[in-house]
Amino acid sequence: MKERYMDGAQGFAIVSIVCGTVLDRIDDAGFLQDDRVAHLLVLIQYAVCTVGYPCLLFLFGVKAVDSLKDAQSRWSFVKMTLCALAYPYLLWSLVQMGVRWFVAQHANHPFPPTEFARVVWAPTDQFWFLYALCICQLVALVTVRKGLGNQRGMLSIASSVLLAVLAVVCATLAARTAWGIVTMTLWGMTFFLSGMLLGRRCNVWMARTSRVPALVVAVVVFAGTIRLAQSFGGYLNASSLPASFTGIVVILLAVKLLTDRSRVRWLITLGAAWIPIYLLHVLATELVWNGLLAAYITSPVAHVVAGVAAGIVVPLAVYRLTRRLRIAGLAGFDLVDRAERSEARQVALAHYRASIGIDQPHG
Repeated sequence: MKERYMDGAQGFAIVSIVCGTVLDRIDDAGFLQDDRVAHLLVLIQYAVCTVGYPCLLFLFGVKAVDSLKDAQSRWSFVKMTLCALAYPYLLWSLVQMGVRWFVAQHANHPFPPTEFARVVWAPTDQFWFLYALCICQLVALVTVRKGLGNQRGMLSIASSVLLAVLAVVCATLAARTAWGIVTMTLWGMTFFLSGMLLGRRCNVWMARTSRVPALVVAVVVFAGTIRLAQSFGGYLNASSLPASFTGIVVILLAVKLLTDRSRVRWLITLGAAWIPIYLLHVLATELVWNGLLAAYITSPVAHVVAGVAAGIVVPLAVYRLTRRLRIAGLAGFDLVDRAERSEARQVALAHYRASIGIDQPHG
């Protein structure tokens, strides 16, 4: 049975990513200067940027193992990866670049049409993540085979050793290189492979230790590792890895406690709708950013609150509208739904949806 707390953790992670996007823009504009609020926002910025993407990648790694073991056809897995990740990547990369090209024409900023070709080898803005996740899914396809686990779903020793070695190699290369999308993919694969390796053990551990004292200890350790990592600067170095992994533990423990003791339907809903939120949050937050600047509002707190709210609410509203109009698949928000019309693909698609965190929205 699928662990629902992981869907909630997925929602928590996507909110962190939206928050990080807003704070990065505010910081780049020079709004986070020397005062207490600015220092707090800088710390929050570093924390959410250190945890958001690693948590999503870890969760997708956890789900990829089960999906591949149960998949009816490995070729169908490849086709669905291209359909559910490559198509929205290409579509919305071109849309977002088209919007910026249009604005550049009216603002006399250079934006040569040759920039559109870069989507093939150099993802722009937030779309690097879909590019990297697609590669991670294909790596999972190569490293996980049917029947390579025991009866409880644990990976074999050989598979576990392979994944551990690959994760260490990816982390080492990511921390020591500056190869653009290659480095970012290696960094993301570190957490994806860790999720594949620790997934089943993580579920067992969460069931045994999801208590308030454990969460308090994890938060304290996370605070210490974040402060230490921030002193070294950057997100792609060895010092940030302990903070990222501790942050993942904090999110999983917190959401597990919430799902055990109260209803967090909204968080699970955000997790299920991560693709439209991720695809649209940059455009939504840019509109709010420009609107607030046009109104001469420069308060960092106002920008954070309005930006994060818009980055979540606007994509959700667009997603619900496209589902009602039955064009969510065409828009790249739910490509798997289009293929579900074929009954022969129902089982494989259900497992693949789980592997990339797409569930039917709740509520």
